[in-house]
Amino acid sequence: MITAKRLAMTFLAVTALGSQVSWGATNDTVLVAENIKLTTYVGDAAVNAFGVAGTHLWYATEDGVFSLGLTQKKLDEFQRVGDLDAGGVNDILVAKDGSVWFAANGGVAVRKGGRFQTYTEENGLPGKECFALDQGKDGAIWVGTDKGAAVYRNGNWESFTKENGLVGNKINDIVADSKGAVWFGTNRGISQYVNGSWVKHDMKSGLSWNETTALAYDSRKNILWAAVNNGDANSYNGETWRVYMSVGENIQGIMPDTRSRIWFGGAEGVVKFNGEEWVEDAKRHGIPMTTQTTDMYCDSDGNLWFAGVQGVMMLTNPYPF
Repeated sequence: MITAKRLAMTFLAVTALGSQVSWGATNDTVLVAENIKLTTYVGDAAVNAFGVAGTHLWYATEDGVFSLGLTQKKLDEFQRVGDLDAGGVNDILVAKDGSVWFAANGGVAVRKGGRFQTYTEENGLPGKECFALDQGKDGAIWVGTDKGAAVYRNGNWESFTKENGLVGNKINDIVADSKGAVWFGTNRGISQYVNGSWVKHDMKSGLSWNETTALAYDSRKNILWAAVNNGDANSYNGETWRVYMSVGENIQGIMPDTRSRIWFGGAEGVVKFNGEEWVEDAKRHGIPMTTQTTDMYCDSDGNLWFAGVQGVMMLTNPYPF
C-alpha cells in the first residue's frame, strides 16, 4: 500500500469540456474539440501497460504494478506479481472472467480471487521474456515470448515455435479476432493461427516490412491492422494487404474505436486515421499526448484509453464527432 500523499499525486482526474485542458502533471495545454471530455487518472509516471477491470485500473511502470480504484480512489502497489518483478511487466490483459494477466520479464502471472499464480519456462512457456497477451474467442489465453508463443487452455500450456508453424519466434504483439483466428506480430512477419493451421504473411505476401511491432483487429469491418518497419501501417481485409507509409515513429499500439477510426500510438504521440485522412494535430483529434504513447484500449462503452510517458487518460466516448 502506498501513502496518501502519493495517492493524491497519482489520482488527478482532470476533466474538461470544450476548453483548454492543463493535462496531467505537465504544463502542456491544448485546445480540444467541443464537448470532448478528458479524464486523467495517472499523471506522475510513465506507464508501460494497463488494463481496466471493472472499477479498477491496473497499470505498470518501472517502479511496479498499481491497482487504482476508480470510484474509491484507493491505490494499491505491488513490487512483485507472483514470483516476478513487477517493474518488468510488458503487457496486461483483463480476461473475460475478471482475472488479470501480466506478461513480464521472467514469465507470466495471473491474479484471480486476490491471489497470484506464476508461470515460467518450467511450467511450459517457450521463453523467459514475455511481451504480449490476448484472449481468444474460445477463452484461451495466448502469450508471446522471445522464443515463441504459448496458449493456456484447460489448465495446460501448449507452445508454438518456428518448428511447428510460426513465421518468427520473437512475438511482439498478439490479437485475437472475432472469427476465432489469432494473429502474431513477429520479427519476421505475421502468423495467423486458425482452426489448428498456420498462415504466413510477410513482404512476399504484401507487407511493407517483416518486423511487426503492433497489431489490432477492427471487428466492425473485419480488417487487421499492423505496424511494421518502425512507422508504416498495413491493413489486411482477408484477401490483400494495403500499405500506408511513415504513419508515425516507433508505433507501439493500435486501437480501432466504435466507428472504425484507427488510432496509432508511438514515439511522437497519437495519430488518428478516419478512413480518409491522417490526423496528427492534438487540437483536432483531442488527445494531448505529444510524447511516447505505449498502450491504448477502447472499452465496452466506447471510451478511449491512452497510456504513455504522460500517464493514463480516458476520452469519454466522443461520438458523434
